[in-house]
Amino acid sequence: MANEILANLNNCNFEGTKFNYAISKNKIELRRVLEAYYETAKGIGEKYGEKDEKGNLIIIDGKRLQITDVKKYDKEMEVIGNEEVEIEFYKLDFSELPKNIGNQMDGIIYFLNEELPEAKVAKKK
Repeated sequence: MANEILANLNNCNFEGTKFNYAISKNKIELRRVLEAYYETAKGIGEKYGEKDEKGNLIIIDGKRLQITDVKKYDKEMEVIGNEEVEIEFYKLDFSELPKNIGNQMDGIIYFLNEELPEAKVAKKK
């Protein structure tokens, strides 16, 4: 999910210093979390990846590791994949969002201090 949010944020291009500051702060926080995940995943790959006679990991098709114990590798990857991580987003009030936010709301909704205002439905007379 962090990758999806980060992708949405990378596509944001709005005016407003405070809003853009919030976007930048939150991108940094998301990258921190993702880097920690990838670093741990890399260590698991190094642990279970088959190595050549020089101790270098064997890479298949230029992108995949040859894994020596798939069950253990999968189990450890599942553990880090399911681990809940606390992300401290820089929050904004709904009133501080740009007027033309439109379909970019998906990546920004996590940064709000408040719930979205409920839609008002006109009563039939």
